[in-house]
Amino acid sequence: MNDSTMPPKALASRARANLNLRKPAACDSGTGEPKPIPAVPTPAMATSTVTPQPRKEEGKPIKSRRKKGRVVSGLFLWGLVLAALGGVVFLATREKTDDTPAATPARPVAVRLAPVTARSVADRIAIPARVEPWREATVAARQAGTVVEKRVEPGDTVAQGALLLQLDDQAWRAAAKQAVIEAIHARRELTRWRALHPTGAVADNAFEQVHRQAMLASNALEQAEIQVERCRVLAPFDGRIEACHVEVGEFAHVGQPLVRLVDTQSLKARADVAERDIATLRPGMPVPIELTALPGVTVTGTVSFVAQTAHPASRTYALEMRIEPAPTEARPGMIARAHIERGVIENAVIVPLSALLSRQGETIAFTVANGLAEQRVVRIGRHLGAEVVVESGLRPGDLLVLEGQRMLRDGTPVEPVEPVAAPAPDSGLQRLSP
Repeated sequence: MNDSTMPPKALASRARANLNLRKPAACDSGTGEPKPIPAVPTPAMATSTVTPQPRKEEGKPIKSRRKKGRVVSGLFLWGLVLAALGGVVFLATREKTDDTPAATPARPVAVRLAPVTARSVADRIAIPARVEPWREATVAARQAGTVVEKRVEPGDTVAQGALLLQLDDQAWRAAAKQAVIEAIHARRELTRWRALHPTGAVADNAFEQVHRQAMLASNALEQAEIQVERCRVLAPFDGRIEACHVEVGEFAHVGQPLVRLVDTQSLKARADVAERDIATLRPGMPVPIELTALPGVTVTGTVSFVAQTAHPASRTYALEMRIEPAPTEARPGMIARAHIERGVIENAVIVPLSALLSRQGETIAFTVANGLAEQRVVRIGRHLGAEVVVESGLRPGDLLVLEGQRMLRDGTPVEPVEPVAAPAPDSGLQRLSP
């Protein structure tokens, strides 16, 4: 085997062996033994060890170029994808834009029309109210004592001055009898001394003392009679017993609630009125009051109280309306609606609420001119039941679309069908919201 065919590792080993045989070994100064001579790399060794390195280094630029090529290819593909998406969006937008005019139907839309009219209507508002008794009282004990008699039960109707409860008054009656005796004796003494006083038989100060004793005895008798009377619990007015809080045998303290009495012959409706409406109210003004729980029942109330100051939280004014005589069906606690008239709206443009639409935050209506629909932006005012007052956007004489307006756009051709009669004027009793 020659040198050209030997592997690199064999050549390196052979070169090291030849070098060791040619150079003498150095001796150690202390032992005299030869030192090992370090191996010196030969050209063959350099060739065997250095030759593979360039191959490893040459592989790195090749991989980097391949990686860059893949990145460029990926970016190119993503660019194509984005371009394709942009083209799709553009075409879709263009098709939508081109189709917008085609949204208008080619055939006319059937609609019902009615001319817009103006008329005068009553400007009324309906405010919520609550029915309350005109008078109610909780009768309390004026004198301490045991309940010995109970003459009423909840639901009973009583007259003013009727006995409701009787408290034990034996001790007070005994005190009253004693006061009667003392008063009689004092009056007799005063009569006798009064006859002697002009003659000078009695001194002035002694006569004044007897007179004082007679007055004190009379006052004690009056106090005893008052205490006896306070043991009788009487009705302060005509009404109906709503509650009785004690039973026979219970001890009642001074000030303890005993009976709750309600006047049902007269009622009142309480409401809260906004500041913009308070100027139209005055005492004695009649107000129609509708009882919600009794369909068809409307009573007339009379304004009896209008607050001068507003409630600090709601900024509304308290209003009371007396209902007299009260209908037998009406009861305290019912919900009602008070219809307050604020005046008359002259030449008001009033249209059905169903003829108006809400699109993109605006209230619109459609009129017809020359066979085409015309969109109008309107501003509405007060509601009048199923109708509404239009403050701007419509004029008397305009042909208003009452039915079929949901299929219209500005400029849509229309085909009127049988005309609709103008709506009947409202009675004015419905709510007019601000």
